[in-house]
Amino acid sequence: KAEPREISDPLIVPRGTSRPRKYSELREAQIAVTGLGPVPPKERGDFIRAALFVENAEKLNEDVMRAAIRRGAVGEIGGSFFDASGRRVGTGWRVAGLSHRDLQEMATKGRMVLIAGGDVREHPGIRGALRGGLVSVLVTEPATARALLA
Repeated sequence: KAEPREISDPLIVPRGTSRPRKYSELREAQIAVTGLGPVPPKERGDFIRAALFVENAEKLNEDVMRAAIRRGAVGEIGGSFFDASGRRVGTGWRVAGLSHRDLQEMATKGRMVLIAGGDVREHPGIRGALRGGLVSVLVTEPATARALLA
């Protein structure tokens, strides 16, 4: 019987740093349930400051988010940023969790579940995740579902 596990370590690490073992084990999970980090427009400085990618490194977190915004990111899953088409957006940092390719492979096998919605700022990220094949199942509420189908 598989035991549910929550992982709360930093999502990105400097290039050349090895991935924590618990993240490597995620690729073998029978199913992964995740949320989505919407990437805000440039004027949303409050959200940029609130993002946590690197533990205890507020300025670095801001730099990572600003790099993602400059490169066209609309969403983030587990530290992996992507654009409106679901293509990977690099930030200069290594994803410690599931990589973009890991997300696609797990989604192809029907093992990646995204729970998102309730906030219109998430809609571009949800669309990008679906377009890029980063998730296999979307769990959302009716208003978001209608907006995505419009």
